[in-house]
Amino acid sequence: AGVEVGSGSCEKDCLELIRAFAHLQTTGKPFISLKLAITMDGRIADAQGRSRWITGAASRERVQALRRECDAILVGTETVRLDDPSLLPRPAYGHKLLRIIPDRRGRLPLHRKVWGDGKPAQTLILTGEAFPESRAKRMERAGIVCLPVRENKTGIDWGSALSALGARGVQHILCEGGGQLAGSLVHADLVQELHLVMGPRMLGDSGKPAVGAVWTMATSPEWTLMSVDRMDQDVWMRYQPNRTTKTS
Repeated sequence: AGVEVGSGSCEKDCLELIRAFAHLQTTGKPFISLKLAITMDGRIADAQGRSRWITGAASRERVQALRRECDAILVGTETVRLDDPSLLPRPAYGHKLLRIIPDRRGRLPLHRKVWGDGKPAQTLILTGEAFPESRAKRMERAGIVCLPVRENKTGIDWGSALSALGARGVQHILCEGGGQLAGSLVHADLVQELHLVMGPRMLGDSGKPAVGAVWTMATSPEWTLMSVDRMDQDVWMRYQPNRTTKTS
């Protein structure tokens, strides 16, 4: 029709806006944002598992905003057991965040906030073969979804678990640790971005490491720094994986 047409305008910015959607459409798996609050010496908790508070109020407020950007939040079993978090954004501003909890054998206490805060429909449990059938029925009667997933010799097969979640329409998951879960996802090359929030503390050798995995210098995953922000006394760093390096 004689109209001049251009393409590729602001392509990088536009792809950033739809990164989670594009990732789900091309891989069938949700986009994973991993957030770790660490001390200056790379610890996420003390020897007793206490982590409140490594970072300050400004960083914690930004975490709430990050939760509101995602479809779901994923934490490890130990985080639920030790910290008893609600995991829902505060304030929610109407955002309904799905809480995903791995509990392969049904060992988590039933009086945790994620089960009994009046919002059971926002909770999904990843269950294994040893999850008691009676407990699954009890959870489902309460409105909590039980999603059976494959297991491997180290625990949940996260590749197949994420495919199952993607098939349910889960697009963007914020993983808030702990260290074993973070290590499993990074080692399986399933993390698309890392938010590393460093607070002005040290915990030393007895503190719990941020990532529960083992690499050598030759195999360790490498990351590209995308942005750095100061949040009062904290430093908020955002990384993307450099997938030209070997990660297994």
